[in-house]
Amino acid sequence: MKSILVTALLLAITLQVCNGEIFSALATLKKALYIEKNLANHLRSYVSLIADADRAKKVSELAMEYDRIADESLKDPETYLANPINAYMLCKRFTTELQAVQDLLGTPALQAGRAVFYLHFL
Repeated sequence: MKSILVTALLLAITLQVCNGEIFSALATLKKALYIEKNLANHLRSYVSLIADADRAKKVSELAMEYDRIADESLKDPETYLANPINAYMLCKRFTTELQAVQDLLGTPALQAGRAVFYLHFL
């Protein structure tokens, strides 16, 4: 009888801890959704500063894609991020696919973009 109570108590404590970790992870990813929306806005404003028409078109298309994804995800962020595929794709966009954005923008814009990105997480 005691072993059943101890097991139940440990299970209850474990579930409480797990819920807190899942919540904090979703809260952090939720911040990333808003950063993605800001990134789209910054890209859109940066387009007017680009002299090369082809590069400006690519940046504009990229901004529209980020904006479309952000609009979809911000309708209901908790439900969107509860899907593990959506959470994975968000992380992927900020890790591997961000390199394409960096290549399009160049070094000065890249340094400013990093500063904005890190300030959002402080």
